[in-house]
Amino acid sequence: MTKSFRGWFNEREIKHLLDGNLVLFFNKDNEYFGCPEESRLVFAKIKTPDEDDEPSFADEAAFLAINLSKAMNDAEDEMPKRLFYKKDLNNIKLMDKDELEKILFKKG
Repeated sequence: MTKSFRGWFNEREIKHLLDGNLVLFFNKDNEYFGCPEESRLVFAKIKTPDEDDEPSFADEAAFLAINLSKAMNDAEDEMPKRLFYKKDLNNIKLMDKDELEKILFKKG
């Protein structure tokens, strides 16, 4: 018998992710996401490619984010992750950790 994802990621564990492993936060389509450092670096390179990068890099690259909205509200057996690409950037609204905490944990 497996535990539901919600059982693994309660408010305390989400706060731990926000304070440690996740460094980039954003909203897309009314869902909230967090990314580790590796994803933040890819996001930055897609948004502003280096001169040394292959021309196709930004079009082909993807970064991984954890769907924190689903982690807080759904009972899933696996961590809710999603890949994002250059085509997604126009619909991503960056936000800071404090703003995200207020929304996720319904603080005033």
